[in-house]
Amino acid sequence: MALKDLSTKAMLEVTATWLDSDDGERGLLMGIEEIKGAIPWLDRVHAKLALAATSSAGADDTVRDLTVELREVDQLHDRKVRGLFHTLTGLAELTDDEDEARELVRLRGLLFPMGMSVTLLSYEEQAKAAEEARERLDERAVDALDAIVIADQPLADSVDAWMATGRQLEELSRERSVSYTHLTLP
Repeated sequence: MALKDLSTKAMLEVTATWLDSDDGERGLLMGIEEIKGAIPWLDRVHAKLALAATSSAGADDTVRDLTVELREVDQLHDRKVRGLFHTLTGLAELTDDEDEARELVRLRGLLFPMGMSVTLLSYEEQAKAAEEARERLDERAVDALDAIVIADQPLADSVDAWMATGRQLEELSRERSVSYTHLTLP
């Protein structure tokens, strides 16, 4: 499970463990000079999480529904990344033409300069990575993606589907953030 998948309840449990008493983990954290200054910020985040957990049922339902949808879209996004990454890698491995292999690896690099670690980013960062990949695709790359056909579908279609999930992640994440705007710190 990635940290981005933690529920509000789970986040509250983690931060409560860190912050509950000066003689427990909070005391240990306060003893680390590099972390000590972040404790007030963690207190505010914990308070905001607690407020979110006790907010109105309607808002909770909206946030919960958006979170479920975000997770589903994120799973689709990550599946598309894995499929594209491994397809381009596999095709590069299968060809005996060195120039073709280099081009396939170049395409993979244009799409995923961070490799598979793009799936570990926040929703907003995944959306940005997909948009940046679109901007990196030159005419040669677009033509090559159109020319690669798997199961009667150009690979460019799968790239477009992946990029669309990036846009969905951005939109849903923004919508979920807006639903939190009524929450204020005590």
